Amino acid sequence: MKMLSSIFFSAAIVFFFVSLVFFEIGTRKVRKSDDPKTYDKKGVLFLVISIILAGVSLIFAFI
Repeated sequence: MKMLSSIFFSAAIVFFFVSLVFFEIGTRKVRKSDDPKTYDKKGVLFLVISIILAGVSLIFAFI
């Protein structure tokens, strides 16, 4: 279970960094007054996925 927990945790970290990239792109779009909502929605989606993966990792760590 420790290996499975590590895999889920690594995936959570990757998704978290992807969400940071989308939020950064979204803030640059806000400065240029373009459509920032598509990047913010993707950023929130990847952030939620990373939280879910981190939760699954914690569950497997305690089993």
